[in-house]
Amino acid sequence: MLPIHQQANDGSAIAFAHIHKLFLCYLFAQYDRALANADIAEKNLAKVTGLVLIVIFNFYDSLSRIAVCASSAIPYSLQDVLLDRIAGNQEKMQHWAAHAPMNHLHKYHLVEAERHRLVGKKMEAMEMYDRAIAGAKENEYLHEEALANELAAKLYLDWGKEKIARVYMQEAHYCYTRCNSKSQASGRKLSAVIERSKGKKPHDCYHHNQHSRNKHWRSPRPDYHPPSFPNHF
Repeated sequence: MLPIHQQANDGSAIAFAHIHKLFLCYLFAQYDRALANADIAEKNLAKVTGLVLIVIFNFYDSLSRIAVCASSAIPYSLQDVLLDRIAGNQEKMQHWAAHAPMNHLHKYHLVEAERHRLVGKKMEAMEMYDRAIAGAKENEYLHEEALANELAAKLYLDWGKEKIARVYMQEAHYCYTRCNSKSQASGRKLSAVIERSKGKKPHDCYHHNQHSRNKHWRSPRPDYHPPSFPNHF
């Protein structure tokens, strides 16, 4: 169907398709493909102005760019561009959350947690993960509760705290199963994650070049609050 939408220059359908691809590529750790889809979706965002798709795009665009920044293989110049984009996304999310914290605040907190983890601020990341989990749970964003638990588990695994990581990963597995994300639930088995953590840790690079990344850190305004998307997405 996508070629048909492209031929018809149907920007809203193109944006819809590539935002969903961004979402799926991020979940399955295909971060380069996630950003490729984000770039296409961005060119068509004007066609979906006012829709929740804008928030979904912002959220997964930020998470995908953080994941790419975690790779020590990318040049510092590209890291700078990615980090600036993430900061800009968070300013928008902060604004949305101020008006609808029940929908968006936990998203803002989860991205902040990942930003803290990226620069090696473990204690701050822990706090933000727990806030994201609590907010998603309170407002019944089950999939995002699962994702927040999973990412928190990775923080503890990278830190060598496997017992704590196990608790978070079990919660993630439980939430993924409840929302019927069978492929996610099967792909994120606790035992497999723990075993992978004993070898090379994919997120060790979060601690690479922290000084360079810290200069891009922007603290949110004290009165900040952000937005979110439907549970069935």
